Amino acid sequence: MTMGLNGKAMRTGLLATALGMVMVAQAAAEDLRIGFITTLSTPAGYIGEDIRDAFMLAIGEDGKLGDTPVVLEVEDDGLKPANAKQSADRLVQSGVKLFTGVNFSNVLAAVQPTVMKSGGFYGRRPGAFDQPGAPDPR
Repeated sequence: MTMGLNGKAMRTGLLATALGMVMVAQAAAEDLRIGFITTLSTPAGYIGEDIRDAFMLAIGEDGKLGDTPVVLEVEDDGLKPANAKQSADRLVQSGVKLFTGVNFSNVLAAVQPTVMKSGGFYGRRPGAFDQPGAPDPR
Protein backbone atom coordinates (compact mmCIF):
# COMPACT_ATOMS: atom_id res chain seq x y z
CA MET A 1 0.00 0.00 0.00
CA THR A 2 1.35 3.41 -0.92
CA MET A 3 0.78 6.39 1.29
CA GLY A 4 -0.15 9.69 -0.34
CA LEU A 5 1.13 13.09 0.60
CA ASN A 6 -1.60 13.59 3.20
CA GLY A 7 -0.72 10.27 4.85
CA LYS A 8 2.99 11.16 4.92
CA ALA A 9 2.21 14.60 6.32
CA MET A 10 0.00 13.08 9.01
CA ARG A 11 2.65 10.51 9.93
CA THR A 12 5.34 13.21 10.07
CA GLY A 13 3.12 15.44 12.21
CA LEU A 14 2.35 12.62 14.63
CA LEU A 15 6.01 11.72 14.92
CA ALA A 16 6.99 15.34 15.56
CA THR A 17 4.30 15.65 18.23
CA ALA A 18 5.41 12.41 19.84
CA LEU A 19 9.07 13.45 19.91
CA GLY A 20 8.21 16.80 21.47
CA MET A 21 6.19 15.04 24.13
CA VAL A 22 9.07 12.67 24.85
CA MET A 23 11.38 15.58 25.57
CA VAL A 24 8.88 17.04 28.04
CA ALA A 25 8.44 13.69 29.82
CA GLN A 26 12.17 13.06 30.05
CA ALA A 27 12.54 16.39 31.82
CA ALA A 28 9.86 15.26 34.29
CA ALA A 29 11.45 11.77 34.70
CA GLU A 30 8.11 9.96 34.90
CA ASP A 31 5.61 8.19 32.67
CA LEU A 32 4.35 10.44 29.92
CA ARG A 33 0.56 10.60 30.02
CA ILE A 34 -0.96 11.65 26.70
CA GLY A 35 -4.62 12.54 26.34
CA PHE A 36 -5.72 11.30 22.93
CA ILE A 37 -9.20 12.65 22.15
CA THR A 38 -10.37 11.57 18.71
CA THR A 39 -13.40 10.45 16.71
CA LEU A 40 -13.64 6.66 16.89
CA SER A 41 -17.39 6.20 16.39
CA THR A 42 -19.72 7.64 13.72
CA PRO A 43 -19.01 7.17 10.01
CA ALA A 44 -15.93 9.42 10.40
CA GLY A 45 -14.47 7.06 13.01
CA TYR A 46 -12.11 5.44 10.53
CA ILE A 47 -10.03 8.65 10.53
CA GLY A 48 -9.58 8.61 14.30
CA GLU A 49 -8.82 4.88 14.23
CA ASP A 50 -6.04 5.45 11.68
CA ILE A 51 -4.56 8.32 13.70
CA ARG A 52 -4.74 6.32 16.95
CA ASP A 53 -3.18 3.26 15.31
CA ALA A 54 -0.36 5.36 13.81
CA PHE A 55 0.34 6.87 17.22
CA MET A 56 0.37 3.40 18.79
CA LEU A 57 2.95 2.34 16.19
CA ALA A 58 5.11 5.30 17.21
CA ILE A 59 4.85 4.23 20.86
CA GLY A 60 5.81 0.67 20.02
CA GLU A 61 5.17 -2.65 21.70
CA ASP A 62 7.33 -1.74 24.68
CA GLY A 63 5.04 1.21 25.52
CA LYS A 64 7.78 3.77 25.08
CA LEU A 65 8.61 6.74 22.91
CA GLY A 66 12.38 6.55 22.85
CA ASP A 67 13.31 5.69 26.43
CA THR A 68 10.22 7.31 27.93
CA PRO A 69 7.35 5.11 29.14
CA VAL A 70 4.03 6.34 27.74
CA VAL A 71 0.46 5.97 28.95
CA LEU A 72 -1.91 6.80 26.09
CA GLU A 73 -5.37 7.70 27.39
CA VAL A 74 -7.74 7.40 24.42
CA GLU A 75 -11.18 9.03 24.47
CA ASP A 76 -13.87 8.89 21.75
CA ASP A 77 -15.45 12.29 21.12
CA GLY A 78 -18.18 10.84 18.89
CA LEU A 79 -17.65 13.90 16.66
CA LYS A 80 -19.46 15.93 19.32
CA PRO A 81 -17.74 18.99 20.79
CA ALA A 82 -19.56 18.55 24.13
CA ASN A 83 -18.23 14.98 24.48
CA ALA A 84 -14.71 16.16 23.67
CA LYS A 85 -14.96 18.96 26.25
CA GLN A 86 -16.03 16.46 28.93
CA SER A 87 -13.12 14.20 28.03
CA ALA A 88 -10.67 17.10 28.14
CA ASP A 89 -12.01 18.23 31.53
CA ARG A 90 -11.72 14.70 32.93
CA LEU A 91 -8.18 14.22 31.59
CA VAL A 92 -6.99 17.63 32.81
CA GLN A 93 -8.41 16.91 36.28
CA SER A 94 -6.50 13.62 36.33
CA GLY A 95 -3.26 15.49 35.63
CA VAL A 96 -2.79 15.01 31.87
CA LYS A 97 -0.95 17.97 30.31
CA LEU A 98 -0.24 16.73 26.76
CA PHE A 99 -3.01 16.24 24.23
CA THR A 100 -3.43 15.26 20.59
CA GLY A 101 -5.77 13.33 18.30
CA VAL A 102 -8.62 15.74 17.51
CA ASN A 103 -9.57 15.41 13.83
CA PHE A 104 -12.11 18.18 13.35
CA SER A 105 -11.82 21.92 14.03
CA ASN A 106 -15.29 22.19 15.59
CA VAL A 107 -14.26 19.57 18.18
CA LEU A 108 -10.92 21.27 18.75
CA ALA A 109 -12.72 24.54 19.49
CA ALA A 110 -14.30 22.81 22.50
CA VAL A 111 -11.07 21.12 23.69
CA GLN A 112 -8.36 23.73 23.17
CA PRO A 113 -9.51 26.31 25.75
CA THR A 114 -9.62 23.67 28.50
CA VAL A 115 -6.15 22.38 27.63
CA MET A 116 -4.60 25.84 27.32
CA LYS A 117 -6.17 27.19 30.54
CA SER A 118 -4.73 24.20 32.42
CA GLY A 119 -1.22 25.05 31.21
CA GLY A 120 -1.27 22.01 28.94
CA PHE A 121 -0.05 21.53 25.39
CA TYR A 122 -2.01 20.43 22.34
CA GLY A 123 -0.07 19.01 19.38
CA ARG A 124 -1.36 18.60 15.80
CA ARG A 125 -4.15 21.09 15.35
CA PRO A 126 -6.71 20.59 12.57
CA GLY A 127 -7.95 23.59 10.65
CA ALA A 128 -6.51 26.55 8.85
CA PHE A 129 -2.93 27.62 9.55
CA ASP A 130 -4.16 30.99 10.82
CA GLN A 131 -5.96 29.31 13.71
CA PRO A 132 -4.34 30.38 17.01
CA GLY A 133 -1.41 28.11 17.80
CA ALA A 134 -1.26 26.45 14.38
CA PRO A 135 2.08 26.46 12.54
CA ASP A 136 2.38 28.70 9.50
CA PRO A 137 3.23 26.43 6.51
CA ARG A 138 4.61 29.30 4.44
